[in-house]
Amino acid sequence: MRPVTIVLTGLMPLVVPACVLAQGEAGEKTDSPRIEYKLANVVAKVNDHVITDDQLYQRMFKTYGAQVLGQMISELLVQDEAASLNIQIKDQDLDARVSELTAGYSSPEEFDTWLASQRMTMDDVKAQVRLGMLQEKVIIEAREIGITTDEVDEFFEANKDQLGIPPQYHLRHILVPTEAEIQEVLVALQAGADFAKLAALKSHDAGSRDKGGDLGFVSLSALAPQLQEALAGVEQGEISPVAATDFGFHVLKVEEIKPAVPAVLDKKTRSDLEAFLLKSKVDAAMPEYMQALHAKATVSLSGVAKSP
Repeated sequence: MRPVTIVLTGLMPLVVPACVLAQGEAGEKTDSPRIEYKLANVVAKVNDHVITDDQLYQRMFKTYGAQVLGQMISELLVQDEAASLNIQIKDQDLDARVSELTAGYSSPEEFDTWLASQRMTMDDVKAQVRLGMLQEKVIIEAREIGITTDEVDEFFEANKDQLGIPPQYHLRHILVPTEAEIQEVLVALQAGADFAKLAALKSHDAGSRDKGGDLGFVSLSALAPQLQEALAGVEQGEISPVAATDFGFHVLKVEEIKPAVPAVLDKKTRSDLEAFLLKSKVDAAMPEYMQALHAKATVSLSGVAKSP
């Protein structure tokens, strides 16, 4: 079997011949076909074959065309409806929403990497966020959606246990692949070995080994059920029983425990809950509203768009 060669290219011109019988230069007929050419763009070469941008776009259109077209139609309908209701998005509100988005990344560089992976610019992001905000405002006004003080109070009372901050455990961790090895670790700890030094020497957890097994502060709910069970009743400064998971055998040390912080319905919490409940109502109303928006609009599909 010959080796396979695949080359991805930029958009480079490809001359595609089309043979037709034609007149000669002097207007005389000739038995030799004249070759006409049209330009296409090569996006990949595979051995002796090429894939053009037209082939790629046709395949993409057949696979995703209906979905993308429907999205584009919805976007235009939302923009028209927002204009008819005189709804606009202020630049400061847009910037605040974009800042919330970028805050979910550990650094500006990580966000830039995500942008590059999506082949998007910040202007693209702002356009999408603005459109989403328009859609929210249109639905809120059209369906007269609002949140009352009683709704916030009731939601808080029903969920205050989940809204508070659970106890935080500062943990160190040693992971080994076999039961024999974990028994050796336990013997060393019982003999007075320093947990952090032993973790750096013995642990197979690459993420924490170089930090002496330090996992930082975590809530028990973030841990595997087996580790949660092993830590039940373990006090500050104590070492857990052995826990077995699919990764191997674990032993943990509780360095510190921060007590739970109960939720308080202060101004910020109330504002956050209002935003959450409002979004929940908007999301619930969106399918029906968008269907109604499409139903009253005039949308004509061309033959190409209607083709399977």
